[in-house]
Amino acid sequence: MKISNQSITNHQAQYVSKPDTDSTQNELNTHSSNVQNDSLEISEEAKKLYNESKTNQLTPMAVKSYETTIRFNGYDITFEVRRGNINIENDREFRNLISDSSSKDIADLASRMKEIYKRHIGESFDVSTTSMVFEIAAHVYPDDMAKFVEDNIHLLPRRIRDDVRDLMDQLQERTRVINIGEDDKERVIFDNIARVLHIFDFFDVIDKN
Repeated sequence: MKISNQSITNHQAQYVSKPDTDSTQNELNTHSSNVQNDSLEISEEAKKLYNESKTNQLTPMAVKSYETTIRFNGYDITFEVRRGNINIENDREFRNLISDSSSKDIADLASRMKEIYKRHIGESFDVSTTSMVFEIAAHVYPDDMAKFVEDNIHLLPRRIRDDVRDLMDQLQERTRVINIGEDDKERVIFDNIARVLHIFDFFDVIDKN
């Protein structure tokens, strides 16, 4: 990494004084000024510290979006945060993590994502951790989730049951990226599922299969 510094060289100035020795004012005429670029080599260690300092100094809404890959329980998990959304890459690493993890692990991952969201966006992510976990499960295990929800559909408010069934069908068609949004039209459905059903029971069912 190079940081450019500018040094002003060969700066010449002529001061013209009035004949009156009591004069207190001089007139500056600049004849020439040449700008020369200089460079300073920065070590990799210094570069790392410099980048970390920039991250720590981010102000609220300093970035519109931020994508990162974090190491979690031995897996590289890639996701993006933008205002109102956390978008998780549903790749092989992520699916393997889900398969090897408990519901508590996934809740811990969701909480960590929310912390990163707050640090870079400047405000809290307004989706409960439990709701996030249930939405993740719906994308990673769409068939199992659909069956689980169907078996427990009577526990949900009658007014949203048809919407829940439709959502389960849609999820099976779009699972590459898990888009968790504060204002998603499905948000109320996931919130109700998370509130009424026991999320940990669902993962227990998956673990036993």
